[in-house]
Amino acid sequence: MLQSANPLSGATINTEASAAPSHAQPLSLDGISKRFGAFTALEQLSLEVRAGELVALLGPSGCGKTTTLRLIAGFEFPDTGAIRIAGRDVTALPPNKRGLGMVFQNYSLFPHLTVAENIAFGLRMTGVPKRQRGERVAHMLDTIRLPAFADRRIAQMSGGQQQRVALARALVTNPSVLLLDEPLGALDKNLRENMQFELKSLQTRLGITSVMVTHDQEEALTMSDRVVVMNHGRILQAGTPNEVYNRPRTRFVAEFLGAANILPFSVLHGEANWLEVAIGKTGTGTPARCRVAHALRHAPSMGAEGSLAVRPEKLRLGEPQPDDIRFEGVVAARVFRGSQHAYRVEVAALGQTLAVYQQATAAALEPGVAASVFISPDDLVVLEPEPHQGAAR
Repeated sequence: MLQSANPLSGATINTEASAAPSHAQPLSLDGISKRFGAFTALEQLSLEVRAGELVALLGPSGCGKTTTLRLIAGFEFPDTGAIRIAGRDVTALPPNKRGLGMVFQNYSLFPHLTVAENIAFGLRMTGVPKRQRGERVAHMLDTIRLPAFADRRIAQMSGGQQQRVALARALVTNPSVLLLDEPLGALDKNLRENMQFELKSLQTRLGITSVMVTHDQEEALTMSDRVVVMNHGRILQAGTPNEVYNRPRTRFVAEFLGAANILPFSVLHGEANWLEVAIGKTGTGTPARCRVAHALRHAPSMGAEGSLAVRPEKLRLGEPQPDDIRFEGVVAARVFRGSQHAYRVEVAALGQTLAVYQQATAAALEPGVAASVFISPDDLVVLEPEPHQGAAR
């Protein structure tokens, strides 16, 4: 998590700003790297964040996403590379010279101040006139739909309301880029889901360039325009939520972003955009024709082995479609999840158990029952080998 001795150090100030947010500004990370002694936290990372875009940095603990946010914020400085906002090199500037707004996981609000005073704090510290402060605070209270809460103490606010106040405090300073460090991590599940939509709606309406750090896959998919999946100090894949979820490049991305069935294959014939493969154990696999979603680093040769990914919700029990691939199996387990039945189906031909999610409207199959699993070739994704792995923070 990002930390600072001053709870409001993330709310940097543009004293010439108007009450309305500024025009969106692009953010560029160009070949930044960071080492802590012998430990490599980031390795030649480059990323372009378009003006008005919300990008989520997603990955497990230790992947490098927090280090990346600290570098953007100016709490750390890169060993190599450059950080630019609207084309301006800010690499060597301290946090208060970068024109950023920040929202922390714990919000860092002053409990002894009212809501309005918390929002206005950064404006007051830079000498914005009282009348102008009042106008801008009132504008932000309307924006976050809390106009009647100006005189409330922070302790009298719910978690969701405190989150909105923290966001308003960051936005009232008219930042060029908004940084969000696990902004919904302190909320319970139901409130967090509601706030995902509220925060994304507000960010879209204001059109502010935003970078969010999260380890929550659902949060990243729900809120972001682009998801950047990181591990070991590197970007493994960046794309729209739909692209990254449905067309993962590597096994790590496939398994980190939800559940995935990983199927072994051997190449029967290779083309530019298609592979003829045998799925399953070498020499006994089921033939299939798979579309190659990404340009492969190395063209597979005949007999080469690899892996396919397919999401559990893409598999079907019964109701085959033309060109479907069929596997015979036995239901090993079933769990009811409200809207879904989650199955584990043992498939002898593959030598593994497949995860299958079916809508709960379908008749449930009990463990021990024979079942046919059908897969559309269009839902199979050819995975790249994992890149070289190093350490990251």
